Formats: sequence, structure tokens, C-alpha cells
Amino acid sequence: MNRVILLLVLTMVMGASYILAQQVNEPRTHYDSLALETPEDAVMTFVDAFQRQDYPTVFLIFSPHAQTRFQRINATYNYDQAINEEVAAEIFELLPPLSEWEHVHDGYVFDLIMLTAEGRDGLLIDLRGDVEILRTEEASIEGEPAVDVIVTVEDIDGEVRFRMVQSATERWRVYHVAAPGSVDDNALWAMPPRD
Repeated sequence: MNRVILLLVLTMVMGASYILAQQVNEPRTHYDSLALETPEDAVMTFVDAFQRQDYPTVFLIFSPHAQTRFQRINATYNYDQAINEEVAAEIFELLPPLSEWEHVHDGYVFDLIMLTAEGRDGLLIDLRGDVEILRTEEASIEGEPAVDVIVTVEDIDGEVRFRMVQSATERWRVYHVAAPGSVDDNALWAMPPRD
């Protein structure tokens, strides 16, 4: 009888240990599940979310500075800094009423704006085509280390640059995405100077 009880207790302990080990290895949140271990991983995770129209995840992968830039764009209604200016000029006619989304997470607002821009051919940089990583280069932002991941994107003539920064938890985030010929600035989607 003692052997049966001992075997039962041992089985329960081993089972509990296995379950606990599985819980420890599983990501706790959606953000934790994202592949952001290297700059290249983060770029491809960003592109994958963009191509699936998962703009809340795109927003999560943006660095805190980039998220703050979008919050300023939203607070001041300067949407032409995030999408094509023709679509931005009509944005309030195209989006659901403000009362339905003004108190929601910024990632949701970003999603609404990006989906609207996509539907009206108003994306500043369209990452829906095939993306191929060419190289990674050292960079800096105001003297702080950064990395540029240079890619080609189907239907974009020239190289697109993802400026990447590392978070305090050593995960890589997108500081901005720069179109060919863009000026090096703080825009979410860095574009060439306007004529």
C-alpha cells in the first residue's frame, strides 16, 4: 500500500513539474510571443504582421519612441505624417465616428488608420510585396547605438531601411522605416523630401 501511495505522489509531483515547466516556456503575452531576438527577426516579424494586416502587432513592434510619435500624430490629427496626405485629408470621413475609438488603445487607432490608408492606396511605404534582407549595418540615433536592416521590397525601386533599436530587455524594435532617398529623420515612415 505504501508503494502505491509513494508511486501516486511521485507521479503527481512529476506531472506538476512537467506542467510548470511548460508554463514557464510559453509566452505570457502576445508581445512576448513575437520573434524580436535579432534585428533581422524583428524586421521579418514586423513585415509578416504588416502583410497580414495585423497593424496592432506592427504598432507593438515599433519602439517606444516611434509609438510616442504616433501618439503625437493622433493627438494633433496630423495623419499626413503616417499616411498619404490625400487620404489623411479625408480621414475623418473614412473612419468610424471619433466617439467609437477615441478612448481605445493607440494600437487600435493605428490599425484603423492603416487599414483605411491601405484600402485607399494611401500607405507611405507599402510592405505587402516580397521582402528580402540584403544586409545589416551599424547606425546611431543621437549618439545611441542602433542598427539598420537594409531590404528590398517588391514594387519599391531602391533599398528600404529599417532603423532598429534594442529595448532594455534586449528585444529589437523598429525605430522607423525609411523609403529610398529619404532624409534621416524621426518620422515613422521616413520619406524623400517633398518637392
